[in-house]
Amino acid sequence: MIKAKGRKDFRDLEGICSAPEPGSLLVLSEAKGAVTQVYLDSAGSLDPDREPKALGRLEAIGDTDNKGWEGLDLLPGSLTPDGAPRILAVHERDPRRLGVFSWPGLEPEALLELPDELRDSADDLADIAVHPQTGHVIVASDESETLLELRLRAQPWRLEALALHHLDLKKGEKAEALTFEGETLWFATDGKARLYRLEPE
Repeated sequence: MIKAKGRKDFRDLEGICSAPEPGSLLVLSEAKGAVTQVYLDSAGSLDPDREPKALGRLEAIGDTDNKGWEGLDLLPGSLTPDGAPRILAVHERDPRRLGVFSWPGLEPEALLELPDELRDSADDLADIAVHPQTGHVIVASDESETLLELRLRAQPWRLEALALHHLDLKKGEKAEALTFEGETLWFATDGKARLYRLEPE
């Protein structure tokens, strides 16, 4: 266990994903926009003997409290034209954006709006997951109870709409966290703390 006490960059953690460096994870603080690399031991647990590494902060693009950078995921180099990995992150609202950031410097390469076809289908952006084979980007909106399926294009970076998926959730549930395990998309909800599994057709 790594204690958050005394670590300002661990306040209000909202996102987590694999890091380009094997055996480590990235965690995101919404309060600070800070990205920190944490390390795993040989058993896959957090390694208490390796100090977390502060990588920097994502560019601040809004000034609404508790509506900042909300989730992140790795775009591996195998899915980019130049072979270099990127970190993708979603900004919840005011403005809603999908950010493309360099690794490891976290310099912003693009701050992308949703495609016109999907702009009214997501009142907020809660988390993001990248399909490990196709590179399709799935973004959750908890307020709209939807999953947006997008294609990320490069040179220049841009988003294309692929599909809109409506979620059938219980009262009080909000889709908050996404991740892929192979072809399976998992998402967790806030409020009722449920875990859902979506299989591709």
